[in-house]
Amino acid sequence: MYAYSQLEQFIYSQIPAGLVWQSRIQPITRYADLPSGALLQMKREDEMGMISGSKTRKYASLQPYFRRNGFDTLVAAGGEHSNNLMGLTLLAREMNMGIHFVVPESHQSQLKGNMLWRQLCMVPSQDRLHTLPRSEYPPSSDYVFTLLNTIEAQGLNPVYLPEGCAMIEAIPGAMTLCLDVVRNCMENDTEFEHIFIDSGTGLQAISFLSGLAELWPYIVLPKVYVTLIAGTEAEFRHKAEILANAFDEKYHHKINPMQNHITFIYPPTAVSFGQVNKTILNQVRKMATTEGILLDPIYGIKHAMATVNEINKRQLKGNILMINSGNAIGLTGFQEQLKELL
Repeated sequence: MYAYSQLEQFIYSQIPAGLVWQSRIQPITRYADLPSGALLQMKREDEMGMISGSKTRKYASLQPYFRRNGFDTLVAAGGEHSNNLMGLTLLAREMNMGIHFVVPESHQSQLKGNMLWRQLCMVPSQDRLHTLPRSEYPPSSDYVFTLLNTIEAQGLNPVYLPEGCAMIEAIPGAMTLCLDVVRNCMENDTEFEHIFIDSGTGLQAISFLSGLAELWPYIVLPKVYVTLIAGTEAEFRHKAEILANAFDEKYHHKINPMQNHITFIYPPTAVSFGQVNKTILNQVRKMATTEGILLDPIYGIKHAMATVNEINKRQLKGNILMINSGNAIGLTGFQEQLKELL
């Protein structure tokens, strides 16, 4: 396929071939009642390692970016249980880089979940955790500028990563998801009429949509549904426009993420980002007992619930793909609540 090879050629020019990841698709047959003729499958990005697949894909193009520029210190902001900060901690250790993380003050009195795993990997003599009052988080651009200058004054070469690594250098890696879905289709001799993907910062969803747009008109584009775990449709569209313009300026490669037929949907409960209730936790257990899949309560299970709701509301039929970009590590902060379900 000409368009596929063109997209693949561009991505491989930015990423070492050994960092282009693959994940399988799994039929979802018992978790929910669906309309007759609807075949739902899940893309198991969660099986790509300890950290979620979307993060792993982003890091694939960030690693060569760090090396080319000689960065030796990662500076990033994120929540206390951020999967991204956990992933960046492991990446920093792999690449022998120092760490400066900016986090909001915690209401928890004990280390658990990602807070514990992150601290376990940090080296007190070189790494720093900067805590801000919640009223001052996320950090202002002035705060970040001052922090970077302070680190540079120590003879270091820092790089700042926004929340979720939502930066143009992460897009080539994130676009490998589109290539991998095409591979799934070719290997299984199928096409998906409907694809569901979730969005936190929006970078992975925007990158996926950009890849799909490059394959048109060589393939029939599926209808894409974006579950907004965080943010609004207007914010998503605005970020897509900003990233597309910046991407073209840097790589001289045009992307058009909003060319696709897109529907924006929301979780049916606990809509606010980070909110978890008993319904969410019960659905986590239901997915585990019916399909053998552990989904995190912040992203994964909310996305699954939104997907099922939309399929039933619209009586969708045919081949349907739900991309699970989360990871079970997100469950580690909810042990006590989950115990109450047993």
